[in-house]
Amino acid sequence: AAFSPDGITLATADGSTVRLWDTEIWQLRGQLEWPGHGIDGLFFTSNGRMLVATSAQGDIKTWVAASKQEVATVEVEQWTERAETHLAKQEWAEALEDCFRAIVMAPNNHHLLHLQGNVHAGLQQWASADSDFQTSIDIAGDNLEVYRDLALAQLAAGHNDLYRRTCTAILQRWGETEDPEAVAVLLWTCSIVPDAVADYRPLSELGRRLVQE
Repeated sequence: AAFSPDGITLATADGSTVRLWDTEIWQLRGQLEWPGHGIDGLFFTSNGRMLVATSAQGDIKTWVAASKQEVATVEVEQWTERAETHLAKQEWAEALEDCFRAIVMAPNNHHLLHLQGNVHAGLQQWASADSDFQTSIDIAGDNLEVYRDLALAQLAAGHNDLYRRTCTAILQRWGETEDPEAVAVLLWTCSIVPDAVADYRPLSELGRRLVQE
């Protein structure tokens, strides 16, 4: 169960059904359905605007509390665009808040996790940045930009051993790429400090091919 921040609404869950109660007169105001999910958690966002449910399956669903409508994908996109704008302006607190709002609605969006990782990196919150980047990789698989940002965060945090491990993983995954942009990212990322990789011959070969092209 969860109370809204103003205390006027109580949300309770029973199986896949959420009921909303008016606490002033203790009458049912409405109910929401999440078919096929056993709801095991409820909470309102800090402004009371959205109600979020979690399920035993690990999923999350969000409704606009007042209208009882599911949050539309377009709203996730709007929060994402806001976060990207704040990030570009280095407005870290605002960017982080917008990332949180978007991730609540789309917790498995690898792009949002990557974005939030960059915000945490801007705040020099290296452990949080590392976690965001790792989770993004776990969800999306091979994404060179995320690996690059992970390596840079590890290096900035002073974890040179982890940085070298990530560079090795980058070289293993993209060592045969013929994409010039990917080659440039790989060469730059894995050449920042000495001994970033155990064997520089593959990097040298990539560099030679890039120059020839």
